[in-house]
Amino acid sequence: MFDGIKKKIWKSENNFTTGEDGKVYRSLLNVAVGNEATIRRHHAKGAVRQRMLDLGFLPGRKVRVLRLASFGCPMELKISGYCVSLRRTEAFHIEIY
Repeated sequence: MFDGIKKKIWKSENNFTTGEDGKVYRSLLNVAVGNEATIRRHHAKGAVRQRMLDLGFLPGRKVRVLRLASFGCPMELKISGYCVSLRRTEAFHIEIY
C-alpha cells in the first residue's frame, strides 16, 4: 500500500534529485543527524517555498539536523538559533552545499 507513496515522495534511494536546470543536487535529506550543512537554494514552489523562507530557510544559512522521528519523518532542525520540524517531502526540496 505504501510502496507507491514512498517512490513518489522520495524519488530515489540516495535522496539526490534533478533540478530544473538538469543538474543533480544534494538535498537536506543527505545530512546525517548531528551534522550541519549550508542551504544553497530551494526547489519548492508556491506556499511551501514561502513558508520555508518565512521560517528562515534562506540561502547561505547553516542548518543542523538534530534528530529524526520514527520512520524518519519529520526531521528536527536547528536554524538561526531555534528548532523547527520539517517533513521529509519539504526537506527534499532544499538544496545544500
